[in-house]
Amino acid sequence: MNKHQRQRLTCEPPGTTTAGSLKARLAVSRDHCFGNVEMFSQGQWRPVCKDALDKSAEAQAAICTELNCGKSVESLDFFGPLSSVKQFVSKLSCPTGSNSLASCTTTVSEKSCPKGGLKCSDWKRLVLKSKEGGRACEGMVFMYSKDDPKVVSSQGWTQEEGQRLCQDLGCGSYQNHSEEEPDGLTMWGTFNCSGVDKPGNIWECMRSEQATVNKRLYLQCQEDKFKVSLSEGCRGQVLLDKQKVCSRHWKPEDSHRVCMQTNCNNSFIEDKETEKKAAGVTALHVNCLGSEGQLGQCMVSSATCENPLVSVFCIGAIKFNTTEKCGGRIQVLDRDGNWEMICPLTAVNGK
Repeated sequence: MNKHQRQRLTCEPPGTTTAGSLKARLAVSRDHCFGNVEMFSQGQWRPVCKDALDKSAEAQAAICTELNCGKSVESLDFFGPLSSVKQFVSKLSCPTGSNSLASCTTTVSEKSCPKGGLKCSDWKRLVLKSKEGGRACEGMVFMYSKDDPKVVSSQGWTQEEGQRLCQDLGCGSYQNHSEEEPDGLTMWGTFNCSGVDKPGNIWECMRSEQATVNKRLYLQCQEDKFKVSLSEGCRGQVLLDKQKVCSRHWKPEDSHRVCMQTNCNNSFIEDKETEKKAAGVTALHVNCLGSEGQLGQCMVSSATCENPLVSVFCIGAIKFNTTEKCGGRIQVLDRDGNWEMICPLTAVNGK
Protein backbone atom coordinates (compact mmCIF):
# COMPACT_ATOMS: atom_id res chain seq x y z
CA MET A 1 0.00 0.00 0.00
CA ASN A 2 1.55 3.36 -0.99
CA LYS A 3 1.45 6.45 1.20
CA HIS A 4 -1.56 7.88 -0.65
CA GLN A 5 -3.79 4.88 0.02
CA ARG A 6 -6.34 4.72 2.84
CA GLN A 7 -5.17 3.24 6.08
CA ARG A 8 -7.09 1.77 8.96
CA LEU A 9 -7.47 1.67 12.74
CA THR A 10 -8.60 -0.75 15.49
CA CYS A 11 -9.86 -0.43 19.09
CA GLU A 12 -11.86 -2.41 21.68
CA PRO A 13 -15.49 -2.65 22.93
CA PRO A 14 -17.30 0.30 24.61
CA GLY A 15 -15.85 1.45 27.91
CA THR A 16 -12.40 -0.07 27.38
CA THR A 17 -9.05 1.19 26.14
CA THR A 18 -6.34 -0.56 24.20
CA ALA A 19 -2.85 0.11 22.90
CA GLY A 20 -0.45 -1.44 20.44
CA SER A 21 -2.80 -2.18 17.55
CA LEU A 22 -4.33 1.17 16.63
CA LYS A 23 -4.63 2.37 13.04
CA ALA A 24 -6.56 5.31 11.55
CA ARG A 25 -8.03 6.66 8.33
CA LEU A 26 -9.33 9.97 7.06
CA ALA A 27 -12.52 8.66 5.52
CA VAL A 28 -15.06 9.66 2.90
CA SER A 29 -12.97 12.42 1.39
CA ARG A 30 -12.13 13.67 -2.08
CA ASP A 31 -8.90 15.03 -0.60
CA HIS A 32 -5.56 13.64 0.49
CA CYS A 33 -4.64 13.93 4.21
CA PHE A 34 -7.84 15.85 4.96
CA GLY A 35 -11.15 14.42 6.17
CA ASN A 36 -13.25 12.80 8.86
CA VAL A 37 -11.28 10.70 11.35
CA GLU A 38 -12.43 7.11 11.82
CA MET A 39 -11.10 4.22 13.89
CA PHE A 40 -11.66 0.52 13.41
CA SER A 41 -12.89 -1.90 16.09
CA GLN A 42 -14.21 -5.46 15.83
CA GLY A 43 -14.75 -5.21 12.09
CA GLN A 44 -16.50 -1.82 12.25
CA TRP A 45 -15.38 1.71 11.52
CA ARG A 46 -16.31 4.30 14.15
CA PRO A 47 -16.20 8.11 14.00
CA VAL A 48 -14.07 10.03 16.49
CA CYS A 49 -15.56 12.73 18.72
CA LYS A 50 -14.19 16.19 17.89
CA ASP A 51 -13.65 16.85 21.58
CA ALA A 52 -11.35 13.82 21.73
CA LEU A 53 -9.24 15.26 18.91
CA ASP A 54 -9.25 18.80 20.32
CA LYS A 55 -7.98 17.60 23.70
CA SER A 56 -5.07 15.59 22.32
CA ALA A 57 -2.58 17.36 20.09
CA GLU A 58 -0.41 14.27 20.50
CA ALA A 59 -3.12 12.06 18.98
CA GLN A 60 -3.57 14.46 16.06
CA ALA A 61 0.18 14.39 15.42
CA ALA A 62 0.33 10.59 15.71
CA ILE A 63 -2.54 10.11 13.22
CA CYS A 64 -0.98 12.42 10.60
CA THR A 65 2.43 10.76 11.05
CA GLU A 66 0.96 7.25 10.88
CA LEU A 67 -0.78 8.08 7.60
CA ASN A 68 2.36 9.62 6.08
CA CYS A 69 0.57 12.97 5.98
CA GLY A 70 3.16 15.14 7.69
CA LYS A 71 2.22 17.15 10.76
CA SER A 72 -1.18 17.99 12.19
CA VAL A 73 -2.49 21.41 11.13
CA GLU A 74 -5.90 21.56 12.81
CA SER A 75 -8.92 19.54 13.84
CA LEU A 76 -12.05 20.01 11.73
CA ASP A 77 -15.79 19.81 12.14
CA PHE A 78 -17.23 16.60 10.71
CA PHE A 79 -18.42 17.02 7.11
CA GLY A 80 -20.97 14.89 5.30
CA PRO A 81 -23.84 12.57 6.23
CA LEU A 82 -23.52 10.76 9.54
CA SER A 83 -23.25 6.99 9.54
CA SER A 84 -25.64 4.69 11.38
CA VAL A 85 -22.88 3.61 13.79
CA LYS A 86 -23.99 3.91 17.42
CA GLN A 87 -20.55 3.81 19.04
CA PHE A 88 -17.89 6.51 18.96
CA VAL A 89 -14.27 6.99 19.95
CA SER A 90 -14.74 9.40 22.85
CA LYS A 91 -11.16 9.67 24.10
CA LEU A 92 -7.68 9.53 22.59
CA SER A 93 -4.51 9.45 24.67
CA CYS A 94 -0.97 9.42 23.29
CA PRO A 95 2.35 9.98 25.09
CA THR A 96 4.09 13.31 24.51
CA GLY A 97 6.35 13.14 21.47
CA SER A 98 4.66 10.02 20.10
CA ASN A 99 5.24 9.49 16.37
CA SER A 100 2.85 6.57 15.95
CA LEU A 101 -0.39 5.15 17.30
CA ALA A 102 1.35 2.09 18.75
CA SER A 103 1.57 3.63 22.21
CA CYS A 104 -1.82 5.40 22.13
CA THR A 105 -5.02 4.31 23.86
CA THR A 106 -8.66 4.93 23.00
CA THR A 107 -12.00 4.81 24.76
CA VAL A 108 -15.16 3.81 22.88
CA SER A 109 -18.54 5.07 24.07
CA GLU A 110 -22.18 4.84 23.02
CA LYS A 111 -22.80 8.45 24.09
CA SER A 112 -23.39 10.63 21.05
CA CYS A 113 -21.02 13.54 20.37
CA PRO A 114 -20.11 16.05 17.64
CA LYS A 115 -17.78 14.20 15.26
CA GLY A 116 -14.42 15.49 14.11
CA GLY A 117 -11.98 15.52 11.25
CA LEU A 118 -8.35 16.38 10.73
CA LYS A 119 -6.23 18.41 8.35
CA CYS A 120 -2.57 17.41 8.02
CA SER A 121 0.27 19.44 6.54
CA ASP A 122 0.49 17.28 3.39
CA TRP A 123 -3.17 17.84 2.45
CA LYS A 124 -3.99 18.13 -1.24
CA ARG A 125 -7.13 18.76 -3.28
CA LEU A 126 -7.85 18.57 -7.02
CA VAL A 127 -10.06 21.36 -8.40
CA LEU A 128 -11.43 21.98 -11.90
CA LYS A 129 -10.87 25.52 -13.15
CA SER A 130 -13.33 26.39 -15.91
CA LYS A 131 -13.53 29.53 -17.99
CA GLU A 132 -15.76 32.31 -16.68
CA GLY A 133 -19.36 31.23 -17.08
CA GLY A 134 -18.32 27.62 -17.67
CA ARG A 135 -19.56 24.44 -16.02
CA ALA A 136 -18.55 23.44 -12.50
CA CYS A 137 -17.84 19.90 -13.74
CA GLU A 138 -15.42 20.81 -16.52
CA GLY A 139 -12.06 22.49 -16.66
CA MET A 140 -8.31 22.43 -16.24
CA VAL A 141 -7.23 20.29 -13.29
CA PHE A 142 -5.29 22.09 -10.56
CA MET A 143 -3.78 20.74 -7.36
CA TYR A 144 -4.13 22.89 -4.24
CA SER A 145 -2.10 22.39 -1.07
CA LYS A 146 -0.26 24.44 1.57
CA ASP A 147 2.00 25.64 -1.26
CA ASP A 148 1.16 27.51 -4.46
CA PRO A 149 -1.41 25.79 -6.74
CA LYS A 150 0.01 23.55 -9.45
CA VAL A 151 -1.27 22.44 -12.86
CA VAL A 152 -1.87 18.68 -13.10
CA SER A 153 -0.13 16.85 -15.93
CA SER A 154 -2.08 14.63 -18.32
CA GLN A 155 0.45 11.85 -17.70
CA GLY A 156 -1.20 8.51 -16.92
CA TRP A 157 -4.77 9.75 -17.34
CA THR A 158 -7.28 7.45 -19.05
CA GLN A 159 -11.02 7.00 -18.72
CA GLU A 160 -10.46 5.05 -15.49
CA GLU A 161 -8.70 7.91 -13.69
CA GLY A 162 -11.16 10.44 -15.12
CA GLN A 163 -14.11 8.38 -13.90
CA ARG A 164 -12.66 8.23 -10.39
CA LEU A 165 -12.09 11.99 -10.20
CA CYS A 166 -15.51 12.85 -11.65
CA GLN A 167 -17.11 10.71 -8.94
CA ASP A 168 -14.96 12.33 -6.24
CA LEU A 169 -16.13 15.75 -7.39
CA GLY A 170 -19.80 14.72 -7.37
CA CYS A 171 -19.93 15.26 -11.12
CA GLY A 172 -21.28 11.88 -12.19
CA SER A 173 -19.55 9.90 -14.92
CA TYR A 174 -16.50 10.66 -17.02
CA GLN A 175 -17.17 12.24 -20.42
CA ASN A 176 -13.81 13.13 -21.94
CA HIS A 177 -10.34 14.44 -21.25
CA SER A 178 -7.74 16.16 -23.38
CA GLU A 179 -4.21 17.53 -23.30
CA GLU A 180 -3.40 21.21 -23.62
CA GLU A 181 -0.16 23.12 -24.06
CA PRO A 182 1.56 24.11 -20.80
CA ASP A 183 1.89 27.85 -21.54
CA GLY A 184 5.17 27.92 -19.68
CA LEU A 185 3.76 26.29 -16.53
CA THR A 186 5.43 23.37 -14.76
CA MET A 187 3.30 20.23 -14.70
CA TRP A 188 2.63 18.29 -11.50
CA GLY A 189 1.73 14.69 -10.64
CA THR A 190 1.34 11.25 -12.19
CA PHE A 191 -1.84 9.18 -11.66
CA ASN A 192 -2.59 5.59 -12.66
CA CYS A 193 -5.43 3.47 -11.21
CA SER A 194 -4.26 0.29 -12.94
CA GLY A 195 -3.70 -2.41 -10.33
CA VAL A 196 -5.49 -0.49 -7.56
CA ASP A 197 -8.44 -2.55 -6.28
CA LYS A 198 -11.54 -0.34 -5.99
CA PRO A 199 -9.80 2.95 -5.18
CA GLY A 200 -11.68 5.01 -2.60
CA ASN A 201 -10.61 8.27 -4.20
CA ILE A 202 -8.23 9.55 -6.86
CA TRP A 203 -5.38 9.86 -4.39
CA GLU A 204 -5.11 6.09 -4.11
CA CYS A 205 -4.11 6.17 -7.80
CA MET A 206 -1.33 8.70 -7.37
CA ARG A 207 2.08 7.35 -8.35
CA SER A 208 4.37 10.37 -8.14
CA GLU A 209 4.42 14.13 -7.59
CA GLN A 210 6.77 14.38 -10.56
CA ALA A 211 5.61 14.45 -14.20
CA THR A 212 7.56 13.88 -17.40
CA VAL A 213 4.67 14.71 -19.75
CA ASN A 214 4.52 18.49 -20.11
CA LYS A 215 0.84 18.74 -21.09
CA ARG A 216 -2.03 20.16 -19.03
CA LEU A 217 -5.00 17.93 -18.17
CA TYR A 218 -8.47 19.17 -19.17
CA LEU A 219 -11.34 17.06 -17.80
CA GLN A 220 -15.02 16.94 -18.75
CA CYS A 221 -17.56 15.09 -16.60
CA GLN A 222 -21.04 14.24 -17.89
CA GLU A 223 -23.24 15.96 -15.34
CA ASP A 224 -23.86 19.69 -15.53
CA LYS A 225 -24.59 19.99 -11.84
CA PHE A 226 -24.49 22.61 -9.15
CA LYS A 227 -26.37 25.45 -10.79
CA VAL A 228 -26.49 28.31 -8.28
CA SER A 229 -29.51 30.58 -7.90
CA LEU A 230 -31.24 32.80 -5.35
CA SER A 231 -34.90 32.38 -4.52
CA GLU A 232 -35.77 36.03 -5.27
CA GLY A 233 -33.54 37.16 -8.10
CA CYS A 234 -30.50 38.77 -6.47
CA ARG A 235 -31.54 38.01 -2.91
CA GLY A 236 -33.10 35.25 -0.83
CA GLN A 237 -32.28 31.66 -0.04
CA VAL A 238 -29.24 30.18 -1.75
CA LEU A 239 -30.22 27.23 -3.98
CA LEU A 240 -27.75 24.73 -5.39
CA ASP A 241 -29.47 22.61 -8.02
CA LYS A 242 -32.73 23.95 -6.50
CA GLN A 243 -31.80 22.53 -3.09
CA LYS A 244 -31.47 24.72 0.00
CA VAL A 245 -28.07 25.18 1.63
CA CYS A 246 -27.22 24.81 5.33
CA SER A 247 -25.14 27.55 6.99
CA ARG A 248 -23.07 25.17 9.16
CA HIS A 249 -19.88 25.48 7.08
CA TRP A 250 -20.80 28.72 5.30
CA LYS A 251 -18.26 31.57 5.11
CA PRO A 252 -18.73 35.26 4.12
CA GLU A 253 -16.65 34.74 0.97
CA ASP A 254 -19.12 32.03 -0.09
CA SER A 255 -21.84 34.70 -0.18
CA HIS A 256 -19.64 36.84 -2.43
CA ARG A 257 -19.10 33.84 -4.72
CA VAL A 258 -22.87 33.27 -5.01
CA CYS A 259 -23.56 36.90 -5.91
CA MET A 260 -20.83 36.88 -8.56
CA GLN A 261 -22.06 33.60 -10.06
CA THR A 262 -25.62 34.90 -10.32
CA ASN A 263 -24.46 38.17 -11.95
CA CYS A 264 -25.68 40.13 -8.93
CA ASN A 265 -22.42 41.96 -8.21
CA ASN A 266 -21.18 41.32 -4.67
CA SER A 267 -22.85 40.34 -1.41
CA PHE A 268 -24.13 43.22 0.67
CA ILE A 269 -25.70 41.89 3.86
CA GLU A 270 -27.09 38.60 5.06
CA ASP A 271 -30.86 38.32 4.80
CA LYS A 272 -32.65 38.02 8.15
CA GLU A 273 -33.93 34.63 6.95
CA THR A 274 -30.52 33.40 8.08
CA GLU A 275 -31.56 33.92 11.70
CA LYS A 276 -34.19 31.17 11.47
CA LYS A 277 -33.25 27.61 12.38
CA ALA A 278 -33.70 24.93 9.74
CA ALA A 279 -35.45 22.60 12.23
CA GLY A 280 -33.70 19.45 11.09
CA VAL A 281 -34.52 19.65 7.38
CA THR A 282 -32.33 17.92 4.81
CA ALA A 283 -30.15 20.44 3.00
CA LEU A 284 -26.85 20.68 1.16
CA HIS A 285 -23.75 21.34 3.24
CA VAL A 286 -21.03 23.26 1.38
CA ASN A 287 -17.42 23.57 2.51
CA CYS A 288 -15.05 25.72 0.43
CA LEU A 289 -11.30 26.17 0.77
CA GLY A 290 -11.46 29.50 -1.03
CA SER A 291 -9.59 28.38 -4.15
CA GLU A 292 -12.72 27.22 -5.99
CA GLY A 293 -14.03 29.33 -8.86
CA GLN A 294 -17.62 28.19 -8.39
CA LEU A 295 -19.69 27.14 -5.40
CA GLY A 296 -20.34 23.72 -6.92
CA GLN A 297 -16.60 22.98 -6.96
CA CYS A 298 -16.47 23.03 -3.17
CA MET A 299 -17.15 19.93 -1.08
CA VAL A 300 -20.92 19.33 -1.22
CA SER A 301 -22.91 16.80 0.80
CA SER A 302 -26.60 16.29 1.58
CA ALA A 303 -27.34 15.90 5.29
CA THR A 304 -29.64 17.04 8.10
CA CYS A 305 -29.27 20.75 8.91
CA GLU A 306 -29.70 21.98 12.48
CA ASN A 307 -28.39 25.45 11.64
CA PRO A 308 -30.12 28.27 9.74
CA LEU A 309 -30.48 27.95 5.99
CA VAL A 310 -28.32 30.34 3.97
CA SER A 311 -29.84 33.51 2.57
CA VAL A 312 -27.88 36.23 0.79
CA PHE A 313 -28.63 39.83 -0.17
CA CYS A 314 -26.56 41.00 -3.16
CA ILE A 315 -25.86 44.53 -4.32
CA GLY A 316 -27.83 43.71 -7.46
CA ALA A 317 -30.99 43.50 -5.34
CA ILE A 318 -30.74 47.14 -4.25
CA LYS A 319 -33.30 49.30 -6.06
CA PHE A 320 -33.97 53.02 -5.85
CA ASN A 321 -37.05 55.12 -6.63
CA THR A 322 -38.30 58.67 -6.22
CA THR A 323 -41.61 59.85 -4.81
CA GLU A 324 -42.34 61.84 -7.97
CA LYS A 325 -42.00 60.91 -11.64
CA CYS A 326 -38.83 62.86 -12.26
CA GLY A 327 -37.75 63.80 -8.75
CA GLY A 328 -38.84 63.95 -5.15
CA ARG A 329 -37.51 62.13 -2.13
CA ILE A 330 -35.30 59.09 -2.74
CA GLN A 331 -36.57 55.69 -1.68
CA VAL A 332 -34.81 52.34 -1.39
CA LEU A 333 -36.44 48.91 -1.54
CA ASP A 334 -35.78 47.10 1.74
CA ARG A 335 -35.40 43.37 2.37
CA ASP A 336 -39.12 42.98 3.06
CA GLY A 337 -40.13 44.50 -0.28
CA ASN A 338 -41.16 47.89 1.17
CA TRP A 339 -40.04 51.27 -0.15
CA GLU A 340 -38.28 53.24 2.59
CA MET A 341 -37.26 56.90 2.56
CA ILE A 342 -33.52 57.58 2.64
CA CYS A 343 -32.49 59.74 5.56
CA PRO A 344 -30.55 62.84 4.40
CA LEU A 345 -26.85 62.75 5.28
CA THR A 346 -27.16 66.12 7.05
CA ALA A 347 -29.83 64.66 9.33
CA VAL A 348 -27.60 61.74 10.23
CA ASN A 349 -24.60 63.99 10.92
CA GLY A 350 -26.75 66.29 13.00
CA LYS A 351 -27.70 63.56 15.48
